[in-house]
Amino acid sequence: MIQSRIATHKDYEAVWWLRSHLLTYLLDLSKEQITAHAVACLEVQTMNWLTTTDCCVILAEEDDKAVGLAVLEVGRYQGLGTGPAVRVPHLWVEPEHRGTTAVSALHRRMAKVAKTMGAERVQFNISPLNRDLVMQVTGNGYEPVGVIYEKELSYGQQRTDQDQQGVDGADRGSDRDADGLCGEVRRPH
Repeated sequence: MIQSRIATHKDYEAVWWLRSHLLTYLLDLSKEQITAHAVACLEVQTMNWLTTTDCCVILAEEDDKAVGLAVLEVGRYQGLGTGPAVRVPHLWVEPEHRGTTAVSALHRRMAKVAKTMGAERVQFNISPLNRDLVMQVTGNGYEPVGVIYEKELSYGQQRTDQDQQGVDGADRGSDRDADGLCGEVRRPH
């Protein structure tokens, strides 16, 4: 069964491994070569994702093996509609796990995390070359607006106190808080 959770610094190798597969895929699409500089940047960026409050990494796992990831940036992004948005610069699911529940598990967790951060929308900026990701996000309710794909988050009748206030006091180094959401993430202002 595929599950999703928030990654911590202890997940560095799994996140780096998945991110390197994404980079290779994108370089293949653009017909570019991977360089030593790109690998070094990947290593630094991966550690930054796992240790900063400006990002949240979500892993999809099957039998304790990472099969997908999503990176959420929690800075201030204005949605194309009203209210703040959370940006997803990277989403990757291993090819053999596409068409399974891995993509849906990531999208459900992204929506929970984004709501906790006070966002009203989740945005992807997708290269037209990445047809696989375009199909994934449109299949999960995102709509294209230029090259940005955006989904408005539903809060139901009323937002809960946690939706409005975010997660308080969770340890960023811990695996996750009680709901499996990012701890101490900065909410968009």
